[in-house]
Amino acid sequence: MYRIRAEGKKSVVLVCTRCAHEVRVKDFDPSKGHPRTQAATMMLEHLASHGITQSQTPKEVLQRSWWK
Repeated sequence: MYRIRAEGKKSVVLVCTRCAHEVRVKDFDPSKGHPRTQAATMMLEHLASHGITQSQTPKEVLQRSWWK
């Protein structure tokens, strides 16, 4: 899956747990929707290249991982 980390006070980075791939939320255009949603979508597409498929929404996966 991926991890979320803060980068400074206003930036969030999604990091693949299988490789060094990173997606920065600040790189997305807010006029096309929420940047965090766009970043999560890009990360899920990247994870598909590792053969990982997602049957749950990113929100469900992240909420579950926070409570472990």
